[in-house]
Amino acid sequence: MCESRTIELKNTLREVSALNITSSFQVRIVNCSVNLNDTVRIYQGALSYLIGIVNENWDAVKSITTGALEQRRYIEKLVHGNKNREAKYPEFDKKFRKYPSYLRRATITAAIGAVSSSRSNLANWENTDKQTAAPTLQIDRKAFPTFFRDDMFEVEGAPEKVKVPKNPKAKDKLTPEEKKIEKEKHQAAQLKNSQNEITALNDKHTVHLKVYHKSDWVWATVTLRKTDIAYLRKYWMHACASAPVLEKRFGKYSLRFSFEENISLSKTPIKKQRICAVDLGLNTDATCCIMTADGTILARKFINFASDKDHLYHVLNRIKKFQRLHGSREAHNFWAYAKRINDELSKKIASAIVEFAVLYSADVIVFEHLDFKGKKASSKKQKIQMWRKNGIQHIAEHKAHRCGIRISHICAWGTSKLAFDGSGKVTRAQNNHSLASFESGKQYNADLNACYNIGARYFIREVTKPMSKKAWSQCKAKVPDIERRTQCTLYSLKQLHSLLSPPMATQQPGPICWDYTVLRELCGRLTPMWRPMPSGIVS
Repeated sequence: MCESRTIELKNTLREVSALNITSSFQVRIVNCSVNLNDTVRIYQGALSYLIGIVNENWDAVKSITTGALEQRRYIEKLVHGNKNREAKYPEFDKKFRKYPSYLRRATITAAIGAVSSSRSNLANWENTDKQTAAPTLQIDRKAFPTFFRDDMFEVEGAPEKVKVPKNPKAKDKLTPEEKKIEKEKHQAAQLKNSQNEITALNDKHTVHLKVYHKSDWVWATVTLRKTDIAYLRKYWMHACASAPVLEKRFGKYSLRFSFEENISLSKTPIKKQRICAVDLGLNTDATCCIMTADGTILARKFINFASDKDHLYHVLNRIKKFQRLHGSREAHNFWAYAKRINDELSKKIASAIVEFAVLYSADVIVFEHLDFKGKKASSKKQKIQMWRKNGIQHIAEHKAHRCGIRISHICAWGTSKLAFDGSGKVTRAQNNHSLASFESGKQYNADLNACYNIGARYFIREVTKPMSKKAWSQCKAKVPDIERRTQCTLYSLKQLHSLLSPPMATQQPGPICWDYTVLRELCGRLTPMWRPMPSGIVS
């Protein structure tokens, strides 16, 4: 089952407290009574035709500023006529006879988006030095249709849909509180209908799709894979499923369902936060540590999937030998296989990182901002090219947000080069590159050293950012390393914390007040080494 992620922020990243997360899951089609190739061919042909119409009338479409709905209606009137009006382009109804209305509107929306994207790319290219070729509008696209409920998609055995009674008041006369109540009612009805559909799918695993067959649109019976439906029932009954989208991967068709969740992120203040600092590497997949605001390390973990990497390197060596004999043009299947192995490895690494953060109740996961540009060293060029550092971070971001954990990035300069104890630069051992030697003579794991510095830089940034200029200058005078973020280490964080922490008040020991009720309860559970005296007896 494949997964894709879309994250919609409701505000800026610093101020966001809740966000909508959309997750989509692919359910394999096991059997279909009708061949789906004709449906895909008709849809792609209609999309290509509509892209040409939208591009021809783009000035008129762009001038409509009241919203995307009005733009879609304008194009629909151009291509689809009825008894009250004639279409400007009647060829669409003749060429695509009995085209479903919901699918037609979705195709028009996709065509407007394709033309708008092409025009934006062209405008951006014109603002550059124009050394590359100008982007062109792609008419033929490998898109797939969406099957809307009731009109094109039905679940066999699903109960009658829950409907919300219509409010007698007009929409423009509703108060904000009444609008909120109406919205919650519709969301609850949609969720109940989605749950009923998944429950019915779990029983019969059969749906009905409206597809193109023998010059007509007919209902076809489709059987879905049982294990995929069981997964949806187990993990996604709490979210509302959207209309499924048809997909084709590796020669087999599937239906992709999307689920939207509203997640509240952690609001723990910086002084009480517990973070998971992560150092991604080539040799060790990831090194994690749990850190608090005072620099205390609570836990550490080395994540390394050696067998998966060995499998990947074995495939890359086979590709090398194959290309030496047959050339690079014939090796595209090998490269696709290597890419799938690499993608699966990145998913495992991201899952292990988030599981470690959830285990220790971390509020934030901190990564390095890794950006490799320019020419790479020849000895490590292939390893760096296959290293999915950004892919791991994107997958971990989606999984962490679903758990209410925030994501942050810090500057990667010098995290591995500087010793976490403040002794200066480290030197790597020649025979073991993962071992770092400090100037003080101590030897330590290089990845773990970088992990400590990553977490320390996050806390230093978050603590010093809201400071006034006077407080910032006083802190710089006492802790000079924090002036440049690339020089900060764990030792700098501990110095800053001791500087900002209030001095402990010395308290005089007072008399001990015993609560004999509590003492009796405790002594009854413990071994009878001491028991309180009975009342009336003076020692």
